[in-house]
Amino acid sequence: MRSFAKWMLVVGLVAVMAGPSLAQEQKGRQGRGKGGAGQGRGGMFGGRGGMWVLAVPAVQEEIKATDDQKEKIGELMRNQFQAQRDLGQDASQEDRAKLRQKNTEEQEKFAKDNLKPDQLKRYHQIKRQQDGVLALKEPEVQTTLKLTADQKEKINALAEDFQKDLRELQPMGGGGRRQGGGKAGGGGGDFQAQMQKITALRKDFLTKGEKVLTDSQQKEWKELLGKPFEMPAFGGFGGRRGGQDKDK
Repeated sequence: MRSFAKWMLVVGLVAVMAGPSLAQEQKGRQGRGKGGAGQGRGGMFGGRGGMWVLAVPAVQEEIKATDDQKEKIGELMRNQFQAQRDLGQDASQEDRAKLRQKNTEEQEKFAKDNLKPDQLKRYHQIKRQQDGVLALKEPEVQTTLKLTADQKEKINALAEDFQKDLRELQPMGGGGRRQGGGKAGGGGGDFQAQMQKITALRKDFLTKGEKVLTDSQQKEWKELLGKPFEMPAFGGFGGRRGGQDKDK
């Protein structure tokens, strides 16, 4: 069971690192008429990190998750993983998109229902850090920052460019399928190099997005992000957490 959970977390971390927000992406596509809608850039379970962020052991430590909360997170992960398997490899893009949206809604509801206010606040901060420039498209963020129409237009343009560049780097090939003989799940040098490029890309576009903000907006934005959190490689497995080493 632990080995299965580890594998799920590694796959989930790919979604955390490479998957932009499904909701943001769908909004960004409206009116553009581009093909390939629903092409899985939210990872296997959709969302912009979402529950996968919360499933990472280091994140659970950061928010001081209880054992009961961790169990419930694991249960939801398993249910969503099974739903993905039940959907099958031949499912239509429309059905995949519906499942991703359903999973995303379940994940956010879980967080609101099961996390304490301070845990939920920190969880959202970490999610925004993982989203990078895409977080600046969130309606609640834009409202808090009081973005102007011109600022929103510039943020949208940056988000589109980010997603375009990200698709070229994604280890899951944009459509949820591995490229290069399964390198995405293998943890080899190629995969790690891709993750480093994705991290650098996220930081680069976030910096560009922050330059669109005024000084006062940047100050509020930093508060929305909270203390910087560095996502550990493969969710923190590989010796950081002591006893989990034994199941490698």
